[in-house]
Amino acid sequence: MVYDLPQPWLIDVHRRTLKDVKLPQIRVDQYPSYVYDIIMQSTWPYKTTPEYYHARDRAMMSLTFLSCGRINETLRVTKQQVDLEGDADFVVVRNFYVSKRKESTLKRYGLTIIDVPMPKNETALLYPFTKLVLDYLPNIENAEDRSFNIGTNRAFQIIRYCTGLWCHWFRSLGLSFYVNTLKNPIAVAKIFGVQNVNTIMHYFKGTWLDYRDQLSK
Repeated sequence: MVYDLPQPWLIDVHRRTLKDVKLPQIRVDQYPSYVYDIIMQSTWPYKTTPEYYHARDRAMMSLTFLSCGRINETLRVTKQQVDLEGDADFVVVRNFYVSKRKESTLKRYGLTIIDVPMPKNETALLYPFTKLVLDYLPNIENAEDRSFNIGTNRAFQIIRYCTGLWCHWFRSLGLSFYVNTLKNPIAVAKIFGVQNVNTIMHYFKGTWLDYRDQLSK
């Protein structure tokens, strides 16, 4: 069966960037439940082993949101990178590769490798995404294999079909959530390997009032 799917790139339309994302008009602390509902709302109509593929697709979208990653970065992750025991409070994806760097920056600083924290606390706002990733992990037989075993074009198709959105939407919502939760765009840029902090400054919704206690001392 052939599905009439919109392509992740559109003729005569510029390439999607973070600036194309229209953020939902809700409180930032509602972002996780909003994103989770979108991930869970629909699935690709797989004919064989649908439970496996649905778990894979949801884990892929969850990790993209948690890592604020580009889809090609998410697809590189292997099972052995997921550290379950090294931190008491977080499952940590070790050595997460950040792909987009200017050639001059690469020559000066080398590759950017980060760790991605996923909370273990079941009451944490982000825990439902941790659980979706953990629920999928046992399905991966070889620890050194890439966890999702698909290419970027296929990932675009799945996300577009299941959510009506595109991959960078999850990156954008993740960055907005972290920037406004930590209230520190510079820290978020450092944690998630964002080269130019100015590209995420527009997410910050705070004012001086958020810092009135510090400023009054």
